[in-house]
Amino acid sequence: MGWMAERKLVDNVTAPWGIHQHTVDIETINLMTHDRFYWKVPRIQKETAYHCTAFLEHDFWQRIREVMMATADPVEEMIINTWTLKNEQTDAIMQDLDNGHIEDLAVMTGINFKNKTGDRYARILERLDERGKQLRSFMNHAKICIFTTPRYHITIEGSANLWGHVAVEQFTVTESMSLFYFHKNWMKHMLNR
Repeated sequence: MGWMAERKLVDNVTAPWGIHQHTVDIETINLMTHDRFYWKVPRIQKETAYHCTAFLEHDFWQRIREVMMATADPVEEMIINTWTLKNEQTDAIMQDLDNGHIEDLAVMTGINFKNKTGDRYARILERLDERGKQLRSFMNHAKICIFTTPRYHITIEGSANLWGHVAVEQFTVTESMSLFYFHKNWMKHMLNR
């Protein structure tokens, strides 16, 4: 069962908030092996969540991309929610767009990213706009990526930004149509404000 409400943030901007409850099979994957990320993405199964911890040496985009490749399908729609991202990750995302791996894309970042890195934010906005894609900034600290393929509805929730660094991170990869739409509803709400 999911429910949503609106909560006032700042400057009369409201954001939906809610709770989503559903039942899925859960698999835990401990990736804390010799301080390296050793994970071959398992075959994605319907209504299954993979809870992972890892010492990431690479950026979170690479983890998202591994899940994309595990589906063996083109991505029809993707919304990326991150507090911040770097040029290298933006380049990789643009390459996947240009190569046809991702059909439709929207990116949401934190307002601090926009305010503190104005030139980088403006360049990312320009690059996405050239491709007819959206970039939105607001009081955001969520790290969630959702995407659909012809067969799957994927949600990746975690602690890492789209930023290359070395740290212990956690993330959950879930194949669930209901969880996908739970996140898509509030994300679309914020994208359309």
